[in-house]
Amino acid sequence: MKVKKYMVTSMAEARAQIQAELGHDAVILHSKEVETGGFLGFLQKRN
Repeated sequence: MKVKKYMVTSMAEARAQIQAELGHDAVILHSKEVETGGFLGFLQKRN
């Protein structure tokens, strides 16, 4: 079993990348939104 991390802007993009790399039988084990960028924790964008 291969475990990889992906940072994408949408779940559709994640599924497309995962299926292209690992095949149609790949499974997403966990997903979460993260905040990136900003200054000292302010003005961050969600990904």
